[in-house]
Amino acid sequence: MGKFLGGPSAVLIAAGAPALGESVATAVERRPFPSPVTSAEVRAADATDHDPDVEAITRQSCAEALECLASADGVGCVVVDDALADESVPDCVASIVNEHPDLPVVVYAADGDEALASAATRAGAFAYLPQPADAVAVPDHGDLLDTVGEALTVHDRRHRAAVQSDMLDAMLADLEVPLYVKDDKARHLKMADVHGAPDPTDSIGKTDWELYSWDDESKVEALGDDRLVIDEGESIREREERHGPPEAARWLKTTKVPWRDGDEVRGLIGITQDVSDEKRTIRDLRAQNRRLDDFASFVARDLRNPLHVAMAYHEFAREGREGAAETVADALERMEEQVENMSELAASGGTAPAPVGGVEFHSFLQVAWDEVATARATLEIEMPPATRLYTNRLQLKPLFESLFENSVEHAGPDVTVRVGFTGDGFYVEDDGPGIPEAEREAVLEDGYTFTPTGAGTGLAIVSEIAETHGWDFRIRERGDERAADGDAAPETGERATGDDSGTAEPGDSGGVRFEFGNVLLVADPVSVGETGPPRPLTTGTDVGDALNTGESSHDAATGRWTLRAAGDNLIGQTNEFHFRWAAIRGPCRIEARLDAFDSPADWSKAGVMIRDTATEHATFGYVGVAGNGRTEVLWRGEAGDPTRRQLLESGERSFEWFALERTGDRVTAFLSTDGEDWYAVDQRSVALGESVCVGLAACSIMIGAYCEAVFEDVTAAELVEE
Repeated sequence: MGKFLGGPSAVLIAAGAPALGESVATAVERRPFPSPVTSAEVRAADATDHDPDVEAITRQSCAEALECLASADGVGCVVVDDALADESVPDCVASIVNEHPDLPVVVYAADGDEALASAATRAGAFAYLPQPADAVAVPDHGDLLDTVGEALTVHDRRHRAAVQSDMLDAMLADLEVPLYVKDDKARHLKMADVHGAPDPTDSIGKTDWELYSWDDESKVEALGDDRLVIDEGESIREREERHGPPEAARWLKTTKVPWRDGDEVRGLIGITQDVSDEKRTIRDLRAQNRRLDDFASFVARDLRNPLHVAMAYHEFAREGREGAAETVADALERMEEQVENMSELAASGGTAPAPVGGVEFHSFLQVAWDEVATARATLEIEMPPATRLYTNRLQLKPLFESLFENSVEHAGPDVTVRVGFTGDGFYVEDDGPGIPEAEREAVLEDGYTFTPTGAGTGLAIVSEIAETHGWDFRIRERGDERAADGDAAPETGERATGDDSGTAEPGDSGGVRFEFGNVLLVADPVSVGETGPPRPLTTGTDVGDALNTGESSHDAATGRWTLRAAGDNLIGQTNEFHFRWAAIRGPCRIEARLDAFDSPADWSKAGVMIRDTATEHATFGYVGVAGNGRTEVLWRGEAGDPTRRQLLESGERSFEWFALERTGDRVTAFLSTDGEDWYAVDQRSVALGESVCVGLAACSIMIGAYCEAVFEDVTAAELVEE
């Protein structure tokens, strides 16, 4: 690196005649060459604008010259005469230029041979000069040294550019800093080799429009920013951009500045960082703080009734009234239970793990109802008895108690409350006065109340718990759900609804209906179990317009399937992933154990899938694991719908076994820790044809990067229904 700061400091003379070599070397060392350093900044920093001492090195053959160049760092020019013993002049020039392309070679020939001059130039010589008569006796070799001085300056410029390019390449390759350079047409010239970014080589010459699979609006915005920087010379600093659907948005922070050559803008230099994790952390912290505040308010509210009972009956107990002490004790026990439950829930940040197998919905609803209902109030549960909800009981308790208390307080002591299925979740409705449409958003705000003595926290808690679970929550008037959902009466056990789907009879009006969608809910948790002969997964294909081609293979000796997959995502309208599948007609099951998963991103995916077709917009069900170890279920129930996602809070448990069963239009997702005991975690209606694609799916979600998933114990087969 001394040559980079001090410039070239030596001239190598390859002369077959030793006398000529010594003559030229003496002239070189006597000549006061001006500094060849072409960088004004380096000259100023190291005071190298003085005339440097230039060393002359002599060798008698081309081989010796090449050996010297391999170890001598300061050489800035090579002089070659035409008396070399081992190689011709053109061959020697070619050998030096091939190994040291930034090093000028000057040919100093004994006579002016035009053919030799032409051959040397074609070989890459910097200059061809004829020797004067009796060259050995010439004291200064003036024309030659003038050319050598020019060559030293040219070499400094070439060497400096090469070193700077190498430094930039090293920084782009090794520092994991997402830098890039674009030309005046916004085409990529250089790009950092960053994990998850496009391949730097494949990116050359492409604009963002050609390189990325963002939506068109995002691409237009990015190209507009490029043109602003290039055409107007304006900088864009730390602009935040969101790409993708809300369920799987990526946040990028971008800075772009003009790349100038004097007054001319040659392109731009930019840095784009993925700040999605930072955004999610901030969002989660804010949500957690809101939950903790709301939980504190809820605790105060929920403790009010048993506290009033305890205070009142304490006075009765002091008066000796029979049974009063037991009533006080019961109230205190209820308060203690509520404090413990809410403390546990608050400590978990609202995301405590769900029990294996979920919550028995019927019995849970009855317990929650008994806590708040009056003697004349009625609860109707329009769900099969085996229905299970995959979440934590502590998270459900405040939600249903708030909803039931809301109905009792506002609809009266003889209210009828009904709980039933929606298309992808459940509803709670009553026959009370309802909530005016204009107030349905306001009632979800903390502190809003219908009555002067109300605390105004109940429905805010409901909304917060629904948001924590990723549920869709909406308020409607009882009776208007028929037009909205289009639910039809299902067969017994179907996911859509109960016997009458909870719809109001003709003429019914009034009352309020709280709907919760995208819920991990199972009406029939029992696996059909029996399967026919396994089907081979014969087809491997990339679904969607994946930037990099995926592949899959099967090791017959071990039974292992390996998927090496790219793909942008499996969320919203985007379905880009690698799929290995078999075509199966009618009821079917796919199960597999994920043995290993090398993922480039937190939300890379690997799991099992049942899909209507292998096209990007087909309906499907999926269950598997994300790169961060969390279990995901993904659904597209109708063609053209966005993909919906739910995450399972599994605590310390790690599920390796995943399965899907299809019966009719119902698909059920199962998990297991050992491949023996299976637990249904979600069940939804998916519009499927008679024949479906059943198999393994993997997606990296990082542009230009691959994930690798290894599956064992894979079985895809028809279900044998009794």
